[in-house]
Amino acid sequence: MPINVVGFKLRVVPEARPFGVFNWVPAGTPIEIIDHQIFDFRDSYEPSPHIIFDDEDIVIDGFYNPTSNRFWAWFFVSAVVEVSSSNDQWKVIAQMKRTPSGENIKLEARVRLQSGAKAFRVRVREGLFGKRETHFSRAYPVRVRRSPSILTFIAMGGSGSGGSGSSGPSGGSSSSSSSSSSSSSGSSSSSSDDGITGDATRCGGIDPGFIEDLMTPENRQCNNLCAGCMSFIEHLGLRVLREEDLASVLDALRYKDDPADPDFCTPVPNPNGISHRIVLGKWENSEHEPYRPAAIKTFDSILDEFEQDGGGTLIIVAQSHAGAKLQATITNHWRWGNGIDIALFVAWDITHLGGAISSVGSRPARVINFFQTENIWHQTGGPIDEANVETDLTGCFSHNAIARSKFVHESTYQEIRTAVAQIRTAARV
Repeated sequence: MPINVVGFKLRVVPEARPFGVFNWVPAGTPIEIIDHQIFDFRDSYEPSPHIIFDDEDIVIDGFYNPTSNRFWAWFFVSAVVEVSSSNDQWKVIAQMKRTPSGENIKLEARVRLQSGAKAFRVRVREGLFGKRETHFSRAYPVRVRRSPSILTFIAMGGSGSGGSGSSGPSGGSSSSSSSSSSSSSGSSSSSSDDGITGDATRCGGIDPGFIEDLMTPENRQCNNLCAGCMSFIEHLGLRVLREEDLASVLDALRYKDDPADPDFCTPVPNPNGISHRIVLGKWENSEHEPYRPAAIKTFDSILDEFEQDGGGTLIIVAQSHAGAKLQATITNHWRWGNGIDIALFVAWDITHLGGAISSVGSRPARVINFFQTENIWHQTGGPIDEANVETDLTGCFSHNAIARSKFVHESTYQEIRTAVAQIRTAARV
């Protein structure tokens, strides 16, 4: 944005780019800023400091009007961002980018402040040695807090408690065995081998389409989380990671042919993301799976580590038999007390060999359920007692198709981003 610098030497415009929902304007109207909308410090002269998390950016944009010859000024001007953690003690945390702009010098920097910071400012120096002049912006008060810790499990179902059929390259359907079929006719997509079927004539107002990226030959039956193909859980996880920088790392649990193999596939980091870890896994990554392959890491052990690191908030997205395993974890086998709370449980047609899962207990603050009732018994979901929102997709999508639905993925993504915003808003109070 152009800034007129006539009448002063230094004009600084710092802006905070956090995530969440904040009561920022004087009237107290909530402003949703999860899309990197901006908090502007320019009109904020109240004595109370702004609360910023240590994973949020401060973007500083300003102009300096030099005293020396405009042509040479750029060579004799330096600008830095300083931060104070105590009275009158300042240290440099970033050099500012300098760009000639007419008669002025444009100054830019992006910084993340660490816990303990109480104020920041810009310092500009012009000249050499004894003829140097120094100018400061005003100090902008802040309170920097540690960002809330968020952990998300996105879990794929499998062929049941009979082995690791969903894990290796030779595995069957990523949802269940290939005997699944849809009872509908005239389906818009159909395969007798994988049970991925949909019927647009029975979808009502719901988008009947699949995510095209998941329906290619190499991705349709992508069951190895370390392979180069795109599984449906990876598709969702990468979107959360990258689209709005809503996470800082994505890990995928590895199926181990050798106990000495690493626990995870190659991590996918996002240095611009907020403090939110996404872990992809399967039904067999559960302590409660009797046929769990030897030495593979479990969701339960990750929760142990999460609690040891201080705990935080858990989000669960689970499909088919993985939903049954994680339901058992958060009900009958919960051992983490109040150190971990569950903000969201999204169920994608969760079921097991005993049939549909009808309850996920009282721990999740919000439950979203997508289900259908026309597949064979161990591939048929149903209503969940605690569900806040339920969508019956019977006839529209088969069991294996729900996880590849555009509608289901988009709805799930919106639920995750809303949950993340609410977690961070609550932590800022």
